[in-house]
Amino acid sequence: MDYNVLYKGRKIYMNLTAEECSEILQDFSERFFSGEDIDPNLIELEEVNNG
Repeated sequence: MDYNVLYKGRKIYMNLTAEECSEILQDFSERFFSGEDIDPNLIELEEVNNG
């Protein structure tokens, strides 16, 4: 199963593995807690059906 990462409804990363999603979400988390203007409520994961 692959995933897309959306922010504010826009696809910002596409066709990622679960591990890649985890790394990207960790990056968002670090950026948020360091004071960057990111709203975690606007981050979505979307499953991509490649079958």
